[in-house]
Amino acid sequence: IGKLVTDMLDLDAVVREATGEWLRDETDAVDGTTVMLAEGSPFSRGILRGSLEMAGYRVVEASTAAEALSQLARVKVNVVLTALDLPGGGGCEFLEKMRREPSLAGVPALALTDSADDAGVQPAHPGSFQDYLIRSDREAMLRSIHRLASALNAQPAAPELVGEKD
Repeated sequence: IGKLVTDMLDLDAVVREATGEWLRDETDAVDGTTVMLAEGSPFSRGILRGSLEMAGYRVVEASTAAEALSQLARVKVNVVLTALDLPGGGGCEFLEKMRREPSLAGVPALALTDSADDAGVQPAHPGSFQDYLIRSDREAMLRSIHRLASALNAQPAAPELVGEKD
């Protein structure tokens, strides 16, 4: 950091180890789940990415709305996690643009906020965020992602054609 070698401490891992909760719990990752993390702050993005990766999720990062849309055009994700204060228009505008793309219209999206008032907001319509979460509440974030990813993985596969091959 600042061109100096810096030791980093994963406080979540230290606390889990100290309290005996070193094994993953039921809120941890669903196999194959990729999360888009759209967050303007490199510091917050790093902390959130670490939490998601420790839970076993693959993470695709973006620091602006434009970068997030560009990444979504290239990488298939299962859940989008975006800051409401995302640079380049904010999380709500980003979500509106995302919903206009047919391939992204059904991807579940979660909003990150610093305000407890915003965290209790209920979705207004099907195209809105599935949940509003306080940025610092790691457990709520992982529970919400786990719930959405589990629902996606529980959907029945498309029927296969059976019969003669040409």
